[in-house]
Amino acid sequence: MIDLFRRETARVEKDGAQLIQTVRAQIERLAIEGKNFDAHEQRIANLRDALDTAERQLEVALGEAGYGVRALDRKTEALAQTVAASFGGARRAVAPPPRGRYGGGTSRACGGDGSRGGGATSEARIRP
Repeated sequence: MIDLFRRETARVEKDGAQLIQTVRAQIERLAIEGKNFDAHEQRIANLRDALDTAERQLEVALGEAGYGVRALDRKTEALAQTVAASFGGARRAVAPPPRGRYGGGTSRACGGDGSRGGGATSEARIRP
């Protein structure tokens, strides 16, 4: 009975040692992943700071040039209206284009009767 107790105790101690080793490995892995996570968070923060700086510089540059995004939008809209008015007036002043050689009605290729050639009309044009 004492021998059985010693074997069970040894087995439990061995299992406990393996569990402790597994837990230590998991803690080390989590520590490494935590460092990686912190590094990613730092990179994201650096990128946000760089983006904020670039946005401020762009706003300053646009402000110094006398243009803001809204001012550019207004000027673009005004230019588009001017162009539309110019072309709209030009279209009214120009007569519609004349119908082309084949722009409607029957064509010569149709033989004058609206058919696609052939038939009596085509034969009549051929002179012996």
